[in-house]
Amino acid sequence: MFLSDRTGDPNLFMRDLSSGREWQLSDNRDRILKSYVYFTGSPYRGLGMASPTLDAESGTVYYIQGREIHLTRPGGERQLLATLPEGQMTAYTHVSVDGTRLCVPTVDARALDGDHRLRGHPTYGVARRMRRENLCSYLRVYRTSDGSELACEPVPQAWVTHVQFSPVNPDWILYNHEWGRQAGVRRMWLWDGR
Repeated sequence: MFLSDRTGDPNLFMRDLSSGREWQLSDNRDRILKSYVYFTGSPYRGLGMASPTLDAESGTVYYIQGREIHLTRPGGERQLLATLPEGQMTAYTHVSVDGTRLCVPTVDARALDGDHRLRGHPTYGVARRMRRENLCSYLRVYRTSDGSELACEPVPQAWVTHVQFSPVNPDWILYNHEWGRQAGVRRMWLWDGR
């Protein structure tokens, strides 16, 4: 699986390493979604460049397009899995090793200056804004079979940007607080979804 802008906009592609055959997985025509790391993207439009995650066992790819969570299967079938709530911006997602759950971290849009397009890199002010305005991040866990939301765990006054399921227990999610008050202090957290 890889990202390419060969269509004029970023899209997901798959390549069979044995045969060299390639095919397109997504149909993005709206540039880049504003999200973690891609701060100058369009709010709620475009491909979430930090969102693609691959279920290696099934070959299913999950990604965010605008406010929608999509999946595509190796045969090319695309499906809308779920829709994210308004006023939320996303970061790096992850699928559980058993392929049954997808975690999408979101943050109140105000953390990234709301619905405005940004001109630069805002990260140094985000943690301060999170605390000052009492904003939240959320660990959103979706069932991959039907898109139902299994959990929406608020993480108050913290900017969560990376999530990862435990390889031995899909109830455990490792996540980080980006740009904490003191660099490296209390940055990594483990959430037990039970």
